[in-house]
This record gives sequence, structure tokens and C-alpha cells, in this order.
Amino acid sequence: MSALSDALARVAASDRLLVALDFDGTLAPLEDEPMKARALPD
Repeated sequence: MSALSDALARVAASDRLLVALDFDGTLAPLEDEPMKARALPD
């Protein structure tokens, strides 16, 4: 197995998984109010 396959197997076997994303300023324009940030359609 490759290192990536090993890592994916460990994630898949986990009881809990936290996915944290921050797209304000990366996938969406910067907003003064973070809750107003929306991903661009593209």
C-alpha cells in the first residue's frame, strides 16, 4: 500500500472525522462578515 492508501484507510476506519474549511478569500471574495461569504459558482 502507498502512504496515501494507508492514510485513507486510517481516516476511513476512524469513528470521528472533523472537516474544517475556510474559503473566504480563496474560493469566495473576502467579506467583512464571514457568515456572508459564499463560494463562487465557478
